[in-house]
Amino acid sequence: MRRAASPVRKVTVNHLIPGEDHEVIDVLEMRVAGINAGDTQKTIAHLKRGEEIIWVRDPKNQYDSNAIMLFRRTGDQIGFVPRELAEEFAADLDDGMPITSTVARTEKFTTGRGGKELIGVLLKVVRYGEKEEDD
Repeated sequence: MRRAASPVRKVTVNHLIPGEDHEVIDVLEMRVAGINAGDTQKTIAHLKRGEEIIWVRDPKNQYDSNAIMLFRRTGDQIGFVPRELAEEFAADLDDGMPITSTVARTEKFTTGRGGKELIGVLLKVVRYGEKEEDD
């Protein structure tokens, strides 16, 4: 029996490289959400500190129009930007502002429900804005 193909969704990859007209406006650490879906834990187990993570806007996400998916350069998804941060970051990405991120660390933890052991991911996130002109 053949399975029906999954519908193709168009997404926008944020691979904007900060240029001379950009400056760092914020650096923060962020925990990745959605780390327990599908084979995500297998992918996370192979992450390396300092590895670049690619951000992909997912405005057609059925749960959150501000959703931002997070991927390794290999194309494997590691999770999502947490919902409480996604709205602000989505607006930046939609406006063409670069955001870069790298793996700060991974850490094992046990969930409160069911006592399942997972590997969490903490990213170093750098937000950029347009340089302000000197008077």
